Amino acid sequence: MSIPNLTEAQKRIHFCHRKRRNHLNLAELGLRTADLDAVPEFAQLTQLEFLDLTGNELTELPRGLSRFTQLRWLGLNFNRLASVGGVEWLHRLERLYLRDNRVISLPFAIGLLDRLVELDLTANPLGELPLSMGLLDALEHVALEDSQLIPDQRSAWKQKAWPSLKKHLRMTDSAITREMLAQHRERHACDGLEAAPTITFYAAKLILIGDKGHGKTCLQKALRGLQVTEKVGKDGDTFSESTEGMNRSLLRLDKNGRVLAQLDADAHVEPGRDGLDFHIWDMGGQHDYRHMHQMLFSPQAIYLAVMIPRGKDDADRGLHRWLELVQRRTQGNARVLVICTRGRQDASLKLEDLQREFPQLTFHGLHVVDSVKGTGIPKLRRELAGIVSDKKGPYAQRWQPGWAGVFQALQGHAEQYLSCDEVRGICDKHGIRDGDAQEIFIRTGHLIGTWLWREDTPAGKGVVVLKPEWLNRAVARVLDDEPARKAHGVIRLDHLKKLWLAKARDGAQPFPAETHNMLLQLMEINELAYRPKRPGQKHGEGDLLLMTQMVQELPPTRLDEVWPVETPQNYRESRRTILFADQSGSLQPGEVPELIYLLIFRLRSLSLGHTNPDEAIHWQHGLVVSDKNHSMARIELKERELHIKLRYLRNDSLFDLIDHQIGADTDECWNGLKKTRYLSCSTACRQPRHDMMNGQGRISEDACHENLKEGFPAVNCASCNKPVKLEALFAECATQQVTLLDSRITTLIEQMAEGGTDWQRTVSGKLDHIAEVVTTIRDEARAHAKDWMNAFSNREDDRPRLFSILPVEKEWWKTGLMETEVDITIWCEWSLAPVPFFGEKYGKDGRGTLRVKVGREWVKHAKRAMQFTKFALLAWKTGGLAAGEYVLPAEWKPKVDEWSKTQADFEKALQDDTNKELRAYLKQADEADVEAGIFSKLGVAGYGLPKEQDAKFIHTMRELFVKHDSEWGGLKPVLEESRWYRVHPKWQQFGRKV
Repeated sequence: MSIPNLTEAQKRIHFCHRKRRNHLNLAELGLRTADLDAVPEFAQLTQLEFLDLTGNELTELPRGLSRFTQLRWLGLNFNRLASVGGVEWLHRLERLYLRDNRVISLPFAIGLLDRLVELDLTANPLGELPLSMGLLDALEHVALEDSQLIPDQRSAWKQKAWPSLKKHLRMTDSAITREMLAQHRERHACDGLEAAPTITFYAAKLILIGDKGHGKTCLQKALRGLQVTEKVGKDGDTFSESTEGMNRSLLRLDKNGRVLAQLDADAHVEPGRDGLDFHIWDMGGQHDYRHMHQMLFSPQAIYLAVMIPRGKDDADRGLHRWLELVQRRTQGNARVLVICTRGRQDASLKLEDLQREFPQLTFHGLHVVDSVKGTGIPKLRRELAGIVSDKKGPYAQRWQPGWAGVFQALQGHAEQYLSCDEVRGICDKHGIRDGDAQEIFIRTGHLIGTWLWREDTPAGKGVVVLKPEWLNRAVARVLDDEPARKAHGVIRLDHLKKLWLAKARDGAQPFPAETHNMLLQLMEINELAYRPKRPGQKHGEGDLLLMTQMVQELPPTRLDEVWPVETPQNYRESRRTILFADQSGSLQPGEVPELIYLLIFRLRSLSLGHTNPDEAIHWQHGLVVSDKNHSMARIELKERELHIKLRYLRNDSLFDLIDHQIGADTDECWNGLKKTRYLSCSTACRQPRHDMMNGQGRISEDACHENLKEGFPAVNCASCNKPVKLEALFAECATQQVTLLDSRITTLIEQMAEGGTDWQRTVSGKLDHIAEVVTTIRDEARAHAKDWMNAFSNREDDRPRLFSILPVEKEWWKTGLMETEVDITIWCEWSLAPVPFFGEKYGKDGRGTLRVKVGREWVKHAKRAMQFTKFALLAWKTGGLAAGEYVLPAEWKPKVDEWSKTQADFEKALQDDTNKELRAYLKQADEADVEAGIFSKLGVAGYGLPKEQDAKFIHTMRELFVKHDSEWGGLKPVLEESRWYRVHPKWQQFGRKV
């Protein structure tokens, strides 16, 4: 706690009061609420329009603040406020900043702030926003963290952030909300009116985790009030039959923790106002199931960590392994109850020790129960009821009109799964016709554990699995199969179907043959397995299935042959180390044990067994992949570090593809886990005294970029404590450097850029191997496009990414910058052909190019696209000579020449120091870029430096183009290898894929 600077605060308050100033800055003075209340002049500053109280120790709003009715700007960031009651009467308030406080709820009457434009609620444990906020028409910008929001509001936020949540809030009894706000305005008081319209019901997803045979199934039966019978083992312990996959059931309690009804496992009941609904997910405890189970973990679920205290280390380690998994997969937002079964308690197991080891989890006690005798079960029910009925928690469900009907229809549906379109059809029948509202409903059902909807994968978003246990048990059947284990996860489909047609060991019914294809698709959607290609087959057509987590334990014997110790002749080698950490910023790297399984799946098109599964090189801790440029990467997980070695001939772009597929930062599979990339020192660390480092001295790429930004030529290696020159470091290990071209190619580029000449006649007599040069140019164009698409590929976004932008005016820089006509052209992402080449019409006009008047910002947009555009146009000027034929339509050759000339003029104008207006604007734009960070995800000069600005370029091009042509020039979305491409149906007439 900082020492309050009362003297300075009083001085500023007195001055403001005496001079009747309309602004007051009291930021970073360490003030407590009592300190301000002790200065009588503060409460008299009712003329204030701007008040900054950022970075103090306020626990509640100062006395009299609600009378500051002229306030337009109020800064309360970084305080200790738990409540902000009183701000609702500041009717002129336009901007309110509450970042990093302890606010758990907002006053209902905040809906009276009809001038509010911006509200920052980041880093507050908000459980619910008042419905009245939906009526704030002027409120455009809201920042918050949705992890604690009740499921229906969290679902709406994940749709389109504040716009969709605002729309959702105003759909719920808006007439009642307006009436209540009117009463607030009349009475200027909140007594008796603080509650929003009645909450429909409370519901939570209750997940039982723990090792096999520790009593999870018996516990869930006891919680539901069912009779529990167990067998007695040789050691005197009781046990029940182990669970295959998982089981689901429903528990309904009243607010005192009493069972309202004994429901069968497959009961389908409509949510009620009187009960607390727990959707129980009883996870089988077999070790092999963990990778599968974690896909089903939810941040807002309640976890019962079940164990038998046997006084053995293995039981304790099993509990810790499950808790590690929960903490990592839920971003630390989960609530956990530790359950000791068989009526036993281990004195060495202490809750405070667990809280220390897993600081991001919220523990709700250590409970001792006996499921057979019923000991401890009533107390456990009361604890669960208290957690779910707590108004500060995220379990209160306010459902829209029609939701209950759809819920009932889906719960009672005979099918195991439905397409998303079929669910939308059911929504339509019950009056839910808005597309966003339908997705919010589906997402809410997923969050509370009613069904499974993997919206984080493109294919998964199209399927709602109504009975997740059906899929889980099908996968478990494969994991338990001994022949599949011996074959290291490679299973013939005919054998797999026999497995699914047999009864389970616990008597569960077989899986009908008509569901088998869908089961295979769902396993691929959830990145658990895939069908390897055979010669002449496409992905998904093979007669084999590979379960990625069942690959062999040790590297195959062929590894030394495929990856010899010495780097092959003509190859270069670079290395990267990637570490993972949670959002808390912990110095200890996070564990990612299932990462290799995901990479085997996500990099399957690069597998050495791409065309012959027998050639694949992968094992439990690593894999080897290669690309069409003959680059090869060896990827290994060692402890908590991912090591990547790359051998390549010309450029190491394969690393960018691997890095992209790892995901992490924005990949929902990792739930907020952050990755940091390190370069290998490889100079000082190879000196004799440091030879044990073997070139693995770690230097963060962020540190390198930061030093480049500041103009420092070197960076310090933390391993050997030696300075390493950045030039040398990037020369050996750079995956993001602009490729240096052969001098012959540079000459050719310069001649082409001049335009207006027959380039073939000009250069053919000067270059001996022109076909080789042309091929290199085309490869350059493809490499730039591929890097661009890799950097901004999103598995949920199927919109195009390749655009070029060029001015129409020949000497545009002489006409002023304020408004210029430009041509925006969209490109096919497989053939790298501009859409106009395909000769289609949109009405009377040619399709693929939009001519529009724009402000001077077009210059920085065109500068970002310059690198791709330049090489792509150069490639087209070759006309396909490298392939021995001219694939460019003759009528388009003059246009390509014209575009190339315009591109060359544009580059020259950007370098012209005499154009003061242009230079001033570019300097201003570059400074804005530097504020966002020097290097983008690409790190290639010419694409634009900061990632945020690159993303803005793509967003702007999309916004402009879609208004002109909503079908993107006829480009169709194609999903290949978990990535969307925008492809023209006739792409093959212009060559191979990128």
